[in-house]
Amino acid sequence: MTFRVITGSENKKRLQMLEGSLSGQPAAGGYFIFSANELDNFDNGSVPTGFNSDTLILSEGHYIVRAFLSVTRSGAGQSNSSNYRFVFEANGTLIGKEGHTGEYISTQSDCAEAVLEVDSTVNLKLKATNIQTSAPTLISDSRIFIWRVDKS
Repeated sequence: MTFRVITGSENKKRLQMLEGSLSGQPAAGGYFIFSANELDNFDNGSVPTGFNSDTLILSEGHYIVRAFLSVTRSGAGQSNSSNYRFVFEANGTLIGKEGHTGEYISTQSDCAEAVLEVDSTVNLKLKATNIQTSAPTLISDSRIFIWRVDKS
């Protein structure tokens, strides 16, 4: 077995990651709240801004974003079939794969997921695209995960 040593000229990019919490109980067409940045290793100047609102501002870079909603269905008017469909929105355009809480109209998918290449900044939102029966209640385990590398 031989090993090749690479020196000097490779272009290494540091993977940066953020875990944030989500909240809210939007109607269909409304937006969830990016509650807090729980943990990150982002470089100075590249940490997303806009927590405690429905819009995160992402700086230049390559991103993968995923959102997981954890819900309870114990509120008034809620049932076992109370579910959300949700998807990311970047500068007003829906992007990526739609997520669902539980089984929504015979379709299962736990998370919303999108890949973005940002040239300057982008306004990122998480949209409730539809509700089955009634809106469930988000609990504290609802999360957004953001992975980033520099463009250059």
